[in-house]
Amino acid sequence: MDVARSVEFCEKLKLPPSGGPYILVTSDYPGKGLMSDPSSFLPTPLKSYYTVSLNNKSADEIMQLLTRIADKVTADRLADLDSSSTGWWSGGQRTFEGIRGFLSNRQMTVSIKTPFSDVQIK
Repeated sequence: MDVARSVEFCEKLKLPPSGGPYILVTSDYPGKGLMSDPSSFLPTPLKSYYTVSLNNKSADEIMQLLTRIADKVTADRLADLDSSSTGWWSGGQRTFEGIRGFLSNRQMTVSIKTPFSDVQIK
């Protein structure tokens, strides 16, 4: 994990570093993220994205989460949708709603920010 780079992304996304590590899902290119060039971190504000706060969880718990997300994404056929569509982002929200119990039991939080929704799933 690259702590210095993570801090830069946390500052740009207004996320507390103590909630990390984070998973960031976006259809926008997040920039080069060069330490020598702070302006290369999220050079334009993201329009739509998910952040998953892993709250310092173990590698095993993170892998369990990623496995559950992959299973739901596959079952819901999100890969068949256009990532800039409302359906894709709504489907992603349904994916995380479907694993709410898993997230809650492990104190992980998902934030979804899009032009048509702003949701936190705990």
